[in-house]
Amino acid sequence: MTEIDALIMLLDDEDTQVATTAMERLLTHDEAALEALIAPHRDNQELLGARLRQVETILSDKKRYRELLGRIDRNELKIWDDLLFINHLLDPEISQQAVDEALELLAQQIEGVEVGAVDIARAMKELGYVAPQEHTLDPGLNLIMDIIGAGSASPLMLCIIAQHLGRRLGWQATVVLSKGRHCLLDNKSFFVDPGHNWSVTQLKPNIRVYPCSNRDLLLTLVSQLFLSQMAEGHLRSIYHLSRMMADLGGVKSESLPFPVGDELRQRH
Repeated sequence: MTEIDALIMLLDDEDTQVATTAMERLLTHDEAALEALIAPHRDNQELLGARLRQVETILSDKKRYRELLGRIDRNELKIWDDLLFINHLLDPEISQQAVDEALELLAQQIEGVEVGAVDIARAMKELGYVAPQEHTLDPGLNLIMDIIGAGSASPLMLCIIAQHLGRRLGWQATVVLSKGRHCLLDNKSFFVDPGHNWSVTQLKPNIRVYPCSNRDLLLTLVSQLFLSQMAEGHLRSIYHLSRMMADLGGVKSESLPFPVGDELRQRH
């Protein structure tokens, strides 16, 4: 019997401490070998099957996390997909299906053959999507399922949701920074400001705006989430978000202080 086989047997132990220790040890082994051994038990409805599916989920998240870090290195970020994954890391219960259904409901509220800035802004406003002026460190303001449930979100998240919805309906807009606020600007120079009650104006020639890259957007979101998770004291989330901020900012995470990096550990 191999060590992996023995650890899998321990996952079936009713003592959660024993099972947790076995799971931690399992996750140090080769991922491909683990996945092959887990596969035959995937449909097991007993305790062992449930814990193996948990291991499988962790392995999948680790793989997606490495892929995200790789896209950061290559500057090939996909803002919506990467945002969903970051939300999933912080809230494993997030449902892609629920997000899609909510967006479909929102899309149905928009009338007209040619969807434009006014249509998008009106629909978002009528459905109660707002940027609160208080409690701006609430983590729910940047977590998609919380936003869908409560309607409150950071201006940047409102921009990203409206932009994603617009693309589904044929409306193209860029997230821009104007006077410290995140807004949307479309190809007809319509300026949508979700932080000001979804106001829509024609951009004046003397007003300067700065287009945000996907890297800019993700770094801002991760920074906001980091601050909110610090306030909540969620150490696991702080660890992941710290590494993301370092990579997005062009800093090697290994150079950060322990436990994110190894700098302090190497000094002792």
